Amino acid sequence: MTTNPETLRKRKYISNETTEQREARLECEREWKRQKRAEETSEQREARLTRMRERRREKISNENIKEREMRLNRERERKRESRVRNKENQNRQVLKQRHINIQHNEAAQNREITQRDDDNSPIRVTPLSATTISEEEHHILQNFCEKMDNIRYNSCPVCNERIPLMNIVKGVCRRCYSEKSPIKKNTEKSPIKKFSAENNMDPGDVPEELKGLSEIEEMLIAQVFVVMSVYRLRGGQNGYRGNVINFPQDIHEFTKQLPRHPSSLDVLVIRRSENESTAHKDFYVRREKVAAALLWLKANNRYYKDIIINDKILRSLPENGSIIDQLPQIQNDKAIEEILGDDEEVISRTFVPSMPSTNRENVAINDTLDRMQNNNPPLMWPEIDGIPINEFQTPGYMARAFPTLYPYSRGNLRSERVRDVKPAEYFRHLMWYKDGRFARHARWRYFALNSAMRWRALQEGKIYVKQNLNDDQIDVAEIQEMIANGDTHLADRIMRYGEGLRGSRQFWMARRYELSDMIKQIGHQGLIFFTFSAADFHWPELHQLMLDDGEESDSGKQRMQNIIDNPHIAAWFFNKRFETFFHDVLVPRWNLVDWWYRYEWQHRGSVHVHRIGKKRDAPIIDWVQMKENDNEMQNVIKYIDSIVTTINPGINAAIPEQHPCQKRSNEIVDDSQDYIELINKLQRHTRCSPSYCIRVDKRTGQQKCRFGYPKDHKDRTSIREDNHGQPELVTARNDPYINPHN
Repeated sequence: MTTNPETLRKRKYISNETTEQREARLECEREWKRQKRAEETSEQREARLTRMRERRREKISNENIKEREMRLNRERERKRESRVRNKENQNRQVLKQRHINIQHNEAAQNREITQRDDDNSPIRVTPLSATTISEEEHHILQNFCEKMDNIRYNSCPVCNERIPLMNIVKGVCRRCYSEKSPIKKNTEKSPIKKFSAENNMDPGDVPEELKGLSEIEEMLIAQVFVVMSVYRLRGGQNGYRGNVINFPQDIHEFTKQLPRHPSSLDVLVIRRSENESTAHKDFYVRREKVAAALLWLKANNRYYKDIIINDKILRSLPENGSIIDQLPQIQNDKAIEEILGDDEEVISRTFVPSMPSTNRENVAINDTLDRMQNNNPPLMWPEIDGIPINEFQTPGYMARAFPTLYPYSRGNLRSERVRDVKPAEYFRHLMWYKDGRFARHARWRYFALNSAMRWRALQEGKIYVKQNLNDDQIDVAEIQEMIANGDTHLADRIMRYGEGLRGSRQFWMARRYELSDMIKQIGHQGLIFFTFSAADFHWPELHQLMLDDGEESDSGKQRMQNIIDNPHIAAWFFNKRFETFFHDVLVPRWNLVDWWYRYEWQHRGSVHVHRIGKKRDAPIIDWVQMKENDNEMQNVIKYIDSIVTTINPGINAAIPEQHPCQKRSNEIVDDSQDYIELINKLQRHTRCSPSYCIRVDKRTGQQKCRFGYPKDHKDRTSIREDNHGQPELVTARNDPYINPHN
């Protein structure tokens, strides 16, 4: 094949041209194309676009893996640059409009900030420092919003984790880049990374045959049955309580015949008396899907290679229908209320499940000592006929319990590895696995949490006995004799050692003592208590992280499902958003020098955080001196007005149709207007109900709001003495339903 000499001449010329010549040539070509396209008819334009689309499809179909990856990287980079340009243009418009709004607000404040009553005495209408936003604060808020907008996923090709804002160094995550991986002491370093596929930490991609299996379909084909109590919270999210126990499907060995018959599943459905039309969707089974999954597992999973597919049971499954009529059911409103409670605002104060043993401390100590003397591993249940299975010695029990998560039986916790992986590291790694399937699994995430906590509890007790009881002054027999004689000292010490078990009652007692000691050390002067709640159903930046295409959905149903499927992302985002807002906005705004906080989960599943902070240069609040010195009283009132307000600057403003938290930062043109919309939508106590705040007064027998709403109007903030001689704060208020806020 020969090349046209003119083409060769052009190529040679292009290869020798300077940068300026190249730019001039490209500009001429672009201008020529613009003129040609401007002159073409609609038919010519459609024909050109069709040819371009056809050439693109043909090129894509013929590209190899490397070319495809390069093309996708170019497209992602172009989209990123386009977003940056659009963001810069939007920010310029927003700043311009904000500057205009600030000038209007300042002019309005200068015209009139006070009003006088009939006797001409000044009446403070609005503590301006708590309700106005300065230009500097606008800038701080803008920087915060930009950080939230720029949260993106990064992936590591070594450990296959996909985490928002993952630090990437030379193409891999910082952990994989920097970790050292010796096999043993005094040996050469191994190139194997701890969380890599070479260390058996990659469970592999899910094949099409196993994708989309429902929970009940997976139970039908699982060889290990995981017993746990999972329930639906108000709001749609899931929760669990109690402990996890793993049973083989047969009494004497792992089951050889699958699928199981639905009537043999150890599933108990507890439902309310009233008809729940949506309850049956969780129990739909597709016969062909189950059959295809079993055939694939038999061919590709070593734990399933010897199974016998029971055609009779398989044919008994519905083609595409519910099996709920084959499962045991009870209608028990009381049992559900015991789980969910009557109050939607109930806080799940203990995140860790109940400890596995219900024995008293002295029995637990004796068991631990006996285990040490006999050098036995810490077994939780006896090994009798394989019921329940031994979690410490049974190979592949996780893969047998969750075949859709471990399709190739790889990546088990108890698998042989070059480098050891601790359970907490193992579960965290899979929670952030690249396709998100482990975190989205409705049972695996609770299985992982419960298993890690139970094993940690067992290990904590063993460490305590080894480190504190094995000494020359006292032996095991003497310890057991002390317990038999009623000595509770050891039991008390065991309980205190439980402080290391995160989420336990002892853990939170220790944190309480830490907070008390902290306040004694730094003093109560300048302490502020505040709470932040999650608008997890509304934040567009959060829901952008939960969808594969990166575009959030405006559907309320879709946002709800996002939270149900991705609680780990919701928790991560809330922590990141709160920490960023706290350090970038509140610390400089309030001049905080010390703080303490804890996270809590409402019973409907949403997270919030309580925090105490100490302000620098805060006035001393001494009630005795304040009553005697009016200047001190006014200084304290001025200080309080600067950090909390019950003034509604938009008392007559309409409640916005769109939830204010659903706005993107580029949609917030006026921060002051956004503030008005936020407090009218979220900070007004307008709905009293017996399930939340309505209580019966024991003295009068009348119902009233336990928070005291509606409240009286107040012209100015004051501090008065209550019936017990203690100071009572009454803030300036123009709205009987507005909550205290900043």
